[in-house]
Amino acid sequence: MIGQTLSHYKILDKLGAGGMGEVYRAEDTTLKRQVALKVLPEELAQSQERLERFQREAETLAALDHPNIVSIHTVEEAKGVRFLTMQLVEGKRLSDLIPKGGMPLERIFDVAIPLADALAAAHESGVVHRDLKPANIMVTDEGWVKVLDFGLAKLLAPTGSDVGAPLAGALEGASPSPTEARTELLTEEGKILGTVPYMSPEQLEGRELDLRSDIFALGVILYEMTTGERPFQGDSSASLISAIMKDTPREVGALRDDLPRHLGRIIRHSLEKRPDQRYQSALDVRNELQGLRQEVHSTDTRSGVTASPAVAEVKSRRRPRAVLVATAIALAGIASLWIVRQGSDGPAPAKKGISSLAVLPLEDLSGDPAEEFFADGMTDALITDLAKIGALKVISRTSAMRYKGTEKSLPEIARELNVEAVVEGSVLREGDRVRITAQLIEGATDRNLWAESYERELTGILTLQRELARAIAKEIEIAVTPEEQERLADARPIDPEVYELYLRGRYLCGKWTPEEMARAIQYLQQALEIDPEYASAHAELASCYTDTSFFGYLSPLEVYPRAKAAAIRAVEIDDRLAEAHTAIGSVNYQLEWSFLEAEQEFKQAIELNPNDWRALIYFAWMLGETGRFEEAMVQARRSQELDPLSVSANVAVAEIFYLSRNFDEAIKEYSKNLDLSPNDPAVYDFLAWPYEQKGMFEKAIALHEKAVRLSAGAPVFVATLGHANALAGERGEALKILDRLQDPAAPMPPSPLHIALVHIGLGNIDSAFHWLEEAYRERALQLIYLKVGPRFDGLRSDPRFDDLLRRLNLAEE
Repeated sequence: MIGQTLSHYKILDKLGAGGMGEVYRAEDTTLKRQVALKVLPEELAQSQERLERFQREAETLAALDHPNIVSIHTVEEAKGVRFLTMQLVEGKRLSDLIPKGGMPLERIFDVAIPLADALAAAHESGVVHRDLKPANIMVTDEGWVKVLDFGLAKLLAPTGSDVGAPLAGALEGASPSPTEARTELLTEEGKILGTVPYMSPEQLEGRELDLRSDIFALGVILYEMTTGERPFQGDSSASLISAIMKDTPREVGALRDDLPRHLGRIIRHSLEKRPDQRYQSALDVRNELQGLRQEVHSTDTRSGVTASPAVAEVKSRRRPRAVLVATAIALAGIASLWIVRQGSDGPAPAKKGISSLAVLPLEDLSGDPAEEFFADGMTDALITDLAKIGALKVISRTSAMRYKGTEKSLPEIARELNVEAVVEGSVLREGDRVRITAQLIEGATDRNLWAESYERELTGILTLQRELARAIAKEIEIAVTPEEQERLADARPIDPEVYELYLRGRYLCGKWTPEEMARAIQYLQQALEIDPEYASAHAELASCYTDTSFFGYLSPLEVYPRAKAAAIRAVEIDDRLAEAHTAIGSVNYQLEWSFLEAEQEFKQAIELNPNDWRALIYFAWMLGETGRFEEAMVQARRSQELDPLSVSANVAVAEIFYLSRNFDEAIKEYSKNLDLSPNDPAVYDFLAWPYEQKGMFEKAIALHEKAVRLSAGAPVFVATLGHANALAGERGEALKILDRLQDPAAPMPPSPLHIALVHIGLGNIDSAFHWLEEAYRERALQLIYLKVGPRFDGLRSDPRFDDLLRRLNLAEE
């Protein structure tokens, strides 16, 4: 197939082949990127079982969003060939990296910990891999571990599950458990699937499998990484199967005496013959390995802590400056606080008058991708604290995070973000202590102006963050008002467990998938069970509730009382917390239609934090949707200035052009997001709106269809496709979509507003008003578009429309 083109994918070369298909490197000629293309050969496509497995692999990968699991882009068919397009992972398979005698201990940790974490994430999503082996694990040139090939995966799903189920469980305080779920098999009873040397005893016997079978395979891989040989040997398949069923492998310690004994115990526990005697979750294995790594690395904190050699090597290639500065400090022997100033001609004085900066993602020195949330949380916190200084322009988190792991130089980043200085650094958490290092770099010259390192108990983490923000403000001599100084004053101690739960919740809620938002809500609820007075957790919980409704995962009626209660409680605890006022303003605006009260809350939030991107964007959206276009554009442009690489900021500006009927400018602004977020279905859906209004229906329908594909058929995008077909005169297609939306067996019910939208396109005015009334009763968030939204122009002459606007508080006074 090399040299052929499937759809818009040009096949470049073959990467491999297996029982479930052939994998090629291909060029996506539309998006100008390379992808992995997995093809189901014609002879396999004749088998219904193989087709089902192929489709199930696509569905499985689509449900998994984890940095150590290969991600899927699309599932397509062209020229009669079924194929998947996936993230192209370049590097070496683990099977090619294991030397005779085994891997060094640090290298074992580097691979095994993220591997166990990926497995835990898959199990949490109800997926058992069933074919875990070194050949299905890739280690990239940068050191990232990626689990591949879910072609034999088995799904464990709660009976009657749907997309909204995890969120419903979170609202009720329940946590779905794969071990309590029913099993869906793709093969007949008793059929053995997998690779024999890595199969568990129960898998070889064709018995019912659960996640513990993967843990056995993980144990085999750990043994092989550690010793260079497999734990079970045999000259034939029969003898190998017999060994797995009956033999006890040689102790790791007998083969290598340079390893900690506890590593051997972890492996032995993973290889127990009976599932109930093994580790009961991959997370347990991951935690054991991480704990052992910390124990091995533990040193006197005064002598400093270094990352693993493998991690240090990767980091030195990516951004050597941070490593060199940290090394210089360690050699100087300064443990708790250090200051370095350097330049080509000796110490460089800080540039005075710096009024704009960006905080780049802090490096996570733990070497464990599962700890990513902590370093990202520290970055977010530092941005939030610096953003409270009104005289300082601080680039928002969304744009800053796009430079995570970048190879770009700091002057290049500073130019792209239009800032005078950049803050970068690292985070290392060990037990209940955390060390943060930070440097201030002059953007134009790449000079180190200032650097400091702080170490604290986690209970004092909030104080540490604000101390760092005050130090940076002092160094650049930015004007800080007495009120801002008070907001940056020392914070109360916080329970480390509470803070970790809060960071996990904040991190996952920003992922915007139903499963991750469900977990986010659970983490935030757990944090508040321990510390009911933590205002930031209440504010984040309120925002997360509101977002679940915005994305259509849960009915507004379900989340409204919870969102409002959390937002009010946040303000009651700390009325100086900008996020709390943003949260209550969002509830007022989106769920209560109390626009005057919402405006007051947004203004209060912006006064407390002039760089609060969330408050600026919500305020811009509200002003635009209520017809105050000039005021809206001021807020939207400000958010775009603070967040130049943000999809949301571009949408805010584009939406104002769209609502004010400037469709050409709307297209320009919406199009900016095609490069920023090419796999986001909303990007294509939004862009289709102005094309509809210009009568360019073929273009609009193509964009809507892509949104439907990327979202796996989310009702909101299916509805907009139906609306566009109706406007284009494709009445038959629109009616099919209407039937699809109203199918009672659909996994995720649409909002009544989605159904109304299709009826509007079809000209069914009475039906449209019927469903708009249903949407009103459900408090559908998008109803606020009625006042100025072009899609509703055909209803404006009907008296029922004015009555609806009045009840929505959108009527002209």
